[in-house]
Amino acid sequence: MACEPFADLLHRFRQDRQHGASELARQALAWLGQSVAERAQVDDAVRQMLRDQISQLCALRPSMGVVAHLLQRWQYQLESFDPSANDVGALVAGANELSALSQQAVDGCVHHAHSLISPGYTLLTHSCSSTLMQLFSSLRETDCHIVICESRPLNEGVTVARQLNDWNIPCTLITDAQAGLYTAQADLVMVGADSLLGDGAVVNKVGTRLLALAAQRDHCPFYVVAESFKQRPPSADALILEQMDVAELNHDLPHEQMANTYFDITEADLISAWVDERGVHRQFSPVVW
Repeated sequence: MACEPFADLLHRFRQDRQHGASELARQALAWLGQSVAERAQVDDAVRQMLRDQISQLCALRPSMGVVAHLLQRWQYQLESFDPSANDVGALVAGANELSALSQQAVDGCVHHAHSLISPGYTLLTHSCSSTLMQLFSSLRETDCHIVICESRPLNEGVTVARQLNDWNIPCTLITDAQAGLYTAQADLVMVGADSLLGDGAVVNKVGTRLLALAAQRDHCPFYVVAESFKQRPPSADALILEQMDVAELNHDLPHEQMANTYFDITEADLISAWVDERGVHRQFSPVVW
């Protein structure tokens, strides 16, 4: 199957609010690998084009550190590519290997997060994380109850609730504003992440910080489950919290009177532990790449 046009990929990448950051990064790697595989050679002009495409993909979802992290690691391979050898297969293999490493890291996160959940627990979550969806799938037959914030404005939480119903996992869908009522009833809160900052703060779907504040007030453990690829390197550009179309709010007010900031930052002192492929960390443990 031919690689989809880059303009179509950009549009889909920008509009996708259903897939998690890691899954989007793997989709971008797959596209780059397929794009290279369809070329007879990778000369200097093609390399420059690929650099530009990577730059555009990273800039398109600036709140998702894992996108920049994985794509820039593939770009390192691109920069060391020897045009005279023209081993295009090595670049394709490099993209596939990074994608596989990302998935392996997610599998490790799920394994360690699972150890924090006992049968019969009530777990509260927010938004739709592909890593947490994999975790939830593993909780079938454990008699756990999952409470999901709907995650306005596009209500990704509804998709989570429907999937949980298909898996016969007891769940309750709540409005985001009800989260503070449920932290006192939950055994723990678990969220994914779009980026992890150098001090352990987490960038995630807006509403996460309010949930963390409520969890702290009610002494409910608040866990962030995210593979180490989501840690923003020190060399990363300044963090930008993405602004989406205010039309998504579905109100008839003038656009200049509305805001649709899609992510927020939850400070490290609101987080009980960070769960990644290496284990559960009660203090933030950055990876040196």
